[in-house]
Amino acid sequence: MNEPATRVLLIEDDPRDSRLVREMLGAAPGASFVVAHEESLAPGLERLGRDAVDVVLLDLGLPDCDGLETFDRVHQAAPTVPIVVLSHVDDETPAMEAARRGAQDYLVKGRMDAYALARTVRYAIQRARAEAALSESQQASKLLATAIEQGAEAIYITDLDGTIQYVNPSFQRITGYSREDAVGHKPGILNSGKQDEAFYREMWETLARGDVWQGHLINRRKDGTLYRQDATISPVRDASGAIVSYVCAARDVTRERELEEQLRQSQKMEAVGQLAGGVAHDFNNLLTAIMGNSELLLARMEKDDPRRIDLEEIRKAGARAASLTRQLLAFSRRQVMEPVMLDLNSVVESVAKMIERLIGEQVELTTSLDRELGQVHIDPGQIEHVIINLAVNARDAMPEGGRLLIETANAELDEAYVSSHAPVQAGSYVMLAISDTGVGMDEATCARVFEPFFTTKESGKGTGLGLSTVYGIIKQSNGYIWVYSEPGQGTTFKIYLPRVEELEPVERPRARRAADRAPLERNGKETGLVVEDDDAVRTVVRRTLEGSGYTVVEARDVGEATQLASEYEGPIDFLITDLIMPEMSGRDLARQVAQLRPDVRVLFMSGYSDHTVLRQGMLSPDMQFLAKPFTRESLLDKVREILDAPEPGSH
Repeated sequence: MNEPATRVLLIEDDPRDSRLVREMLGAAPGASFVVAHEESLAPGLERLGRDAVDVVLLDLGLPDCDGLETFDRVHQAAPTVPIVVLSHVDDETPAMEAARRGAQDYLVKGRMDAYALARTVRYAIQRARAEAALSESQQASKLLATAIEQGAEAIYITDLDGTIQYVNPSFQRITGYSREDAVGHKPGILNSGKQDEAFYREMWETLARGDVWQGHLINRRKDGTLYRQDATISPVRDASGAIVSYVCAARDVTRERELEEQLRQSQKMEAVGQLAGGVAHDFNNLLTAIMGNSELLLARMEKDDPRRIDLEEIRKAGARAASLTRQLLAFSRRQVMEPVMLDLNSVVESVAKMIERLIGEQVELTTSLDRELGQVHIDPGQIEHVIINLAVNARDAMPEGGRLLIETANAELDEAYVSSHAPVQAGSYVMLAISDTGVGMDEATCARVFEPFFTTKESGKGTGLGLSTVYGIIKQSNGYIWVYSEPGQGTTFKIYLPRVEELEPVERPRARRAADRAPLERNGKETGLVVEDDDAVRTVVRRTLEGSGYTVVEARDVGEATQLASEYEGPIDFLITDLIMPEMSGRDLARQVAQLRPDVRVLFMSGYSDHTVLRQGMLSPDMQFLAKPFTRESLLDKVREILDAPEPGSH
């Protein structure tokens, strides 16, 4: 069951600062906040007296009140509600004095991020509850039991000498010390020797001044194992303001730090791989042309043609050269992997709840999973990392909210697709697609999105290595990842992992493979207009259609397409167009062509999946659509399907 949202009252007159605070709370992971905002003190006090509030975020410089008087009036109006002061970067003195008068904490504008803000708010609430518990009698003890005993953070309270007086169950769970073991002893029972004397001296000097101490520690459990924690230690004051004890709230971050270390290592190796990749890049461009054209020639030759031997040698030499460049590109991807036979559907379903918490309420998560999905051979933890990383990136691309779609499907990648997508190898794959309705990316950004240290986020918000790590994981798993995006149209990441047979076949109903179905008649004599701004894709489509008997006229942009539709002397029976092009959408182009050629049949194609284009309103369900990448057979089958369909309105 999800915890209720934290109710925040923000009293701040600067619209930029108030907007930034709301955005940070909305982006904070693992927590939910409802923010009420007032621009001056008077309406803020009115709301504070009327509404239930968990914490107040207070700017001391307001239009109708200034300085410490602002804090005093709010504190007097609601003495039990914790207050976090928002201080200006040029003068922290008033905020520090407010903390001495009873503010739970203060944050400096311009130096806080979403994590620090959310943590400070959460800890302020916990500390306020702890203080109330200590100043009350039996009723306060019950509140302590419900608010602190059930908390996920380890909380302990000491006297002024540092002797432990209370520990909560999470402390016992994390450290291994029971309440009987800990109470009456100093926190030194957790000392690991990893922090020196100066570290602890600075901590106690901070607390002796009446200030809050925050920091990271490496401690030792009762069983001798080490663990990491982020801790906040706060003075607890009595009604007169005197410090009577200290309360520590600490979160076990051992797993997170381990993951950070693993990520840092992979990022470091990825950076080295970038150097090797620069050398391999130009070779791969040449090899793509050599291997692609040799395979196209092989497809047109008879099996007994003596020239096949020479072409086979060219293709094999190209494959060996491609293998060398792949080794260069894989140099930095030497993670320890534990691959197993895996159903990606089960992985998606297992991380869905975590993703919902990470992306927040503003983003709607939907899944479309192929129930006949084949299996893959991959490390479960690594593919979970890939899915979560891409989901978080999608969330960041939708600051105002949106939709996140995760899809799985079986995919057959043929030689026609391989010729324009080096170094992909033809075969059977499982496709995993993650699509968002965010701001999208232009072509230049897409071209660099997997480069180490390249990021579109503002300074301090990203390392630029997340997608490089995703790329490395997929490559090391013998898979491939591609990005499809247009500014304002969202982004789709498609991952292809080799489909593998089960080690021990299990009887279960399966959908028929394409090869088992009665094939459509793929050849034709009709004429088609192909409109595609990517030269490689347009060439593959044209050569595939011409190889099956069709006549093809091609255009690289909307202007050429409309001119051909108007001036071409022969018939144009069908139109194949990319859905999103620089000048206008494929849908608008189809309308223009239909005005000139009323009987033309239309097939749209795009790097987006069919689920995505339907959800975003780019197509209606009755329109014919072919998602990239497509096989030679699927393209030819789709063309015959639209050509052989009955005329609209006929029976």
